[in-house]
Amino acid sequence: MNGLPKSKDTTRPKDAFYLVMVLGVERMTQALMKGDAVSPSGLQDMQALERRLGAFSRALNARVEQAENVK
Repeated sequence: MNGLPKSKDTTRPKDAFYLVMVLGVERMTQALMKGDAVSPSGLQDMQALERRLGAFSRALNARVEQAENVK
């Protein structure tokens, strides 16, 4: 037998935002939950990202609320 042929791929392609942003954050979350080691600089990077994502969350929620009040 010469191996197995590639099976037909029926999944939809993932966009760049999903691959870079969502999966990246998900992998960091899983690493933290597993208890993986994090270097001091890695921890600083994660804390900076947390602050940026927190600011994004607050801005998004405020904008959505503003848009709902206009209706």
